[in-house]
Amino acid sequence: MNMKTVADRAFTLQLGDSLDLLAGLHPGWAGGLGGAPFAVLEHRAFRSFACLAPLERGAWSAPEISFHDDAASLIDNLFDYQVQPLAGHEGRFEAPVSSLMLRQEQRPAALAALSRLLGLPIGVIERGGLVLLRCRREDAVHRYEVAENGSIPHGMLERYWTCEGRYAVGRLCALEPQRGALASRQHDLQRYADHLHRYGTHFVSHVALGDQVYQVIACHAKRYGLLKALWRQMAPLDPLQAAVAFNTYMGREWMAGYGRIASAAADPALSSLKEVGVWHDAAHEVKENLLLPWLESAEQGVSPLHACTQNAVVGMRLTQHSPYMDERHAGIWERTFQGALIQQYGDSIRMPFPARTYTAISGPVSQDDEMLVCATPDGVLACGDTIRLDAAFQARLGKADTLYLLARRIVVPAEGAVALPGTRIIWLAFEVDAAGTDDCVPAVSLASASLDDFLCLAARVRGAIRLVAADGRQRTLFEDLQFDTDAQGLILVKPVTQVYAAAVLAAVRAPLAGLLADAEARLVQSVAVHRTEAEQAARLDLNWLAGLLHDTHIAAIDETHRPFWESMQRRACFLAAFGPFLDRGHDVTVNATMRVASGLLQRQRALAQGAEPVADAAYESLIQALRHASEALVPRVLAKRTDSAELLLSHCLRQVGVARERTKQALRHYQQQAQAWGIIHAPWEPASFLRDVLAWHWRVPSIPEGACRQTAHPGLAKAASLLGDAEQIRVQARLLVALLGHEAHVGMDAVRDELGGSHAIAMPVHAWETMSSIWSTWLDEQGDHRLSAAALSLSDAFQAFAKAGARLSALVRMARHELHRRYRENWHVALDIPDAATGRVYQYVRYLRLQLIEAQSTLPREMHEVASDMLP
Repeated sequence: MNMKTVADRAFTLQLGDSLDLLAGLHPGWAGGLGGAPFAVLEHRAFRSFACLAPLERGAWSAPEISFHDDAASLIDNLFDYQVQPLAGHEGRFEAPVSSLMLRQEQRPAALAALSRLLGLPIGVIERGGLVLLRCRREDAVHRYEVAENGSIPHGMLERYWTCEGRYAVGRLCALEPQRGALASRQHDLQRYADHLHRYGTHFVSHVALGDQVYQVIACHAKRYGLLKALWRQMAPLDPLQAAVAFNTYMGREWMAGYGRIASAAADPALSSLKEVGVWHDAAHEVKENLLLPWLESAEQGVSPLHACTQNAVVGMRLTQHSPYMDERHAGIWERTFQGALIQQYGDSIRMPFPARTYTAISGPVSQDDEMLVCATPDGVLACGDTIRLDAAFQARLGKADTLYLLARRIVVPAEGAVALPGTRIIWLAFEVDAAGTDDCVPAVSLASASLDDFLCLAARVRGAIRLVAADGRQRTLFEDLQFDTDAQGLILVKPVTQVYAAAVLAAVRAPLAGLLADAEARLVQSVAVHRTEAEQAARLDLNWLAGLLHDTHIAAIDETHRPFWESMQRRACFLAAFGPFLDRGHDVTVNATMRVASGLLQRQRALAQGAEPVADAAYESLIQALRHASEALVPRVLAKRTDSAELLLSHCLRQVGVARERTKQALRHYQQQAQAWGIIHAPWEPASFLRDVLAWHWRVPSIPEGACRQTAHPGLAKAASLLGDAEQIRVQARLLVALLGHEAHVGMDAVRDELGGSHAIAMPVHAWETMSSIWSTWLDEQGDHRLSAAALSLSDAFQAFAKAGARLSALVRMARHELHRRYRENWHVALDIPDAATGRVYQYVRYLRLQLIEAQSTLPREMHEVASDMLP
């Protein structure tokens, strides 16, 4: 109904007030019984607007009757407080008010407060079997304008954010936390966690003012189920009929306890009504029965309630801050908030996890049953394609001081808690899949009492995992980060130190090389069968591995094996950016070598699946056979040797640089001539458009970055796109020079960051010629003889740039061939190091599979079926 906006009072709780949802809620109504359900934070992120109570009052509802099996169900129905779903996340999101009030450490205080509100003992409430009787009245609804719109309109930021709130968000790191060193990532995310507590996670976006008069009754435990079933059979009933029907069960043969009648707004008129016996039920010998006046008529039932005119905040909607941040901050804010939310509430709050990212490919790189388990000097190592943490896996482990799990994929099933032995537990995988059914959070029990002895290094963590220490303390693993809680209940993002991570990598050198070969095998196979999604996943895995080796500074820490680590990082970086080199129709024959290799893989599988432990001598014999087979396959997949690739590429890069400078100078001269003659060109004119494109792609400080980076002309648009590709070719050439060199590790990392994880593109010679032709044609068509000399100079400069670029593209392809040859020819020298027998078996098996897949992919198509028969 329509209400007057003239107010008789304003509430202390206001629209826009921020709260820390991680701190939970407590039972109560703002402005009424029990007080506000949360403390408004001192540091305000959003501007607040008063909630004004109108002079007119709404109509009282007929009595509602609801059954509740436990205290949580009752709380969810009694308090109309809703947390809005995470913006932009599809799927189910549930944050019940009972979860926010009954968190483990807050549960005793919350139940005590609820007992006072209901007038029932705590034991009765916890036992369940409760019935809620309630009449409600709504007087006014207030909504925060920005929450209605879904975003802050452009130019109106100051109207909603406070100055302090804007400044606080601006001080947060806006870079993606996946990039940069491990220590800085953790530091940046801890700042986000501190921001959640200081400025809040949500703000009040919707307020309903009114009142509700309620009473809670507890049934006898043995009668509750029967009464609930009988009531379900009688539905639907008219509210008055329902009151009369339920009143027949209000006697003590059905009910074990009667709570007091109370008002959410703590209206003093209610006490006066009780004193005159409005709700005294002599027939059932009950002091208070909320249904009693409704037995006569609706008018009789609502009549005493008209005396209750106070109001309180009886309904709220809470909206998160992130939709009103810029995208650079919002993504990291939400990631930190989700991890913190799971740490605080576990499975009691449900949220959608990202879609499944694992992309399996059929064939010889998907043998999930070949897990190897062996003893190491300090514990047990388990490595394989997919490790599933179930009872069968636990049975194979036994006791261990340190447990290493290394796999393409580690699966944590949702059913039952997994118990892992070991005082230190290390996971190293491309993907950890912990998203079970119904978005629940699986638990992993650790034998150690220290949660600091668990480390997960993974490219992707799908879902979340609760880590439970021997002493009962818990942490949450969410997207490769560990969330903990300090003594004050504040969220901590636990750091992964570089030294600790480097020590882990040093302990699994050979298996890690096998993991690299596994990722390359998936990349080769996905490219060969044109599986774009699988190819992208393999590239991401390789890029993550290269970043991990860089961030941990493992080459500097493990100085003894520095060549090994540098070779690993170079290979991973090269493959992530450039992918495999597959030359269809290459002269590779299906011969005895491939048959021997296939037989060795089958022999390894038989050893892995055997019931008895395998002696080191048997593994050593297998390693030698695997090595010989692998070395025999090397010459059959190599490109032609080109030792001068680095020199030629470096020289061509300098030529391209000179041509770039010449083009810039010619462009400046053209524009100066046009200004001197007073010639004004249209915004789409080629020289002006070229100026803007150059400023964008070449980052030219002296050329102002104009506003016309786009054009409706298809020819110019294509030329601009090709210029962007040309810049990518130049960056790729710089990366190849770094990879071809011996002392250019820092340069390699810098260029890899410049690529930003994108993979290499090809630009054939005719594309360079097309780009040059388009620019020259448009310059020639200007027709102003006063600019003909300057236009000719600019056209010649651009043609020289295109000619140098075409040579660069050819040399980039040649350098890729050369690096591919080096990596294959030198693998047995650069990556074969002394290590535990099982780790080396895993390494050689993965590499031999890669060689067979690569050989098959380079065969003529008519021979594929023959080669496939040899792959196990």
